[in-house]
Amino acid sequence: MSNAEQRDDIHQHSGWWLPLAFAFAILLLSSLFLGWYLRPGPRAPAAPTGQSNIVHLTVRGAAFAIPANYIESAAARAGGDQDSLALAALFPSYRGYSDSEAKLFQGNARIPRSSI
Repeated sequence: MSNAEQRDDIHQHSGWWLPLAFAFAILLLSSLFLGWYLRPGPRAPAAPTGQSNIVHLTVRGAAFAIPANYIESAAARAGGDQDSLALAALFPSYRGYSDSEAKLFQGNARIPRSSI
């Protein structure tokens, strides 16, 4: 094999391909990880009630007695131990949900939502 034949087999490539491939792989894997980590979790549909009976519950050891029409989820209205609690009330009067004011609770404009 002569020296001229060896030169024909050697191909030159840009030195940027390897670093760009690593940067692209890191960017792709980071975006997939963040997309998975920051996705919204499953949410139970909020089913408000017009009943104003008092619900006794504890949130991480703190005892509360809250009217049922302020509590958003039906599972929390059953009472007992809860990890978290979502409350909703009309602003500025801070009245709870009622059947006569159901349309006011459909939007987010006048409803401050609190989490305990």
